[in-house]
Amino acid sequence: MKPASVPTSLALVIAVAGLPAHANDEVSYTYAEASYVRSSVDVGSTSIDGDGGRGELSIEFPGNIYAIGSFELNDLDVLPGLPTVDLDILTAGVGWHTHLSGEGDGVMGFKQDRWSLFAEARFIQYDTGVTTDGYKARVGTRVVNHTNFEFLGAIGYEDIEDSNGDLTLEARLLYSVTNSVQIQVGVDWFEDFTRGFAGVRFDFGSITR
Repeated sequence: MKPASVPTSLALVIAVAGLPAHANDEVSYTYAEASYVRSSVDVGSTSIDGDGGRGELSIEFPGNIYAIGSFELNDLDVLPGLPTVDLDILTAGVGWHTHLSGEGDGVMGFKQDRWSLFAEARFIQYDTGVTTDGYKARVGTRVVNHTNFEFLGAIGYEDIEDSNGDLTLEARLLYSVTNSVQIQVGVDWFEDFTRGFAGVRFDFGSITR
C-alpha cells in the first residue's frame, strides 16, 4: 500500500471528529457499505499498486446469525504504460455474534466500553481472468462506548487453492454521523496483499428480527 494511504485515512478520521456526535448505543449486523480501496501487492521485491471500489452487505437473522457478502474491484498498475490488470474479489458466508456486553457506569460517570464478539466463515474467489477459490475464517470484536466512534478488530485465516494458507489481520475505525450512517477507514492485510480503504456504512438495525 502506498505510504500516502495511511496518512490520508488518519486525516479523514481527524476531519470527521469535528462533526456532531451521535453516541453508539448498539452495533448492527444488518448494514450496507461502499468504500474506495487502495491496494498493494508485493511480488518479490516489487510492489504493484492499484485502486478500486468495494461493497459489502450483511443481514442479521434470529439467533444472532448473519449472512454476509462482498464484492471488490481493483485495477492494478503492473507496469508503467501498460493496461491495468483487473483483480475482482468475491466473498459470501455466514457468521454468529454475541450480544453487546460490558454496559454499565464506569469511572467519572462514563459508560464502560461495550463489545460484541463475532465469528464467521466465507467462501472467497479471486478473479484476474483466471479464477482461484478458497475460504476465509475470522474472529473479532466490535467495540463502542460513550463516544461516536466504533472500533472493529479481527484476526483470521485465509486459504486459496494452489497456495499456502496464511494469517489475516483487519482493523476498522467507524464514526457515527447519524444513528444510521457511519464513516469508516480501515486496513486489511493478508500475506503479500495489503488494502487500505475509506467509505460509508448504512446501518439498518435488526430488520429481520
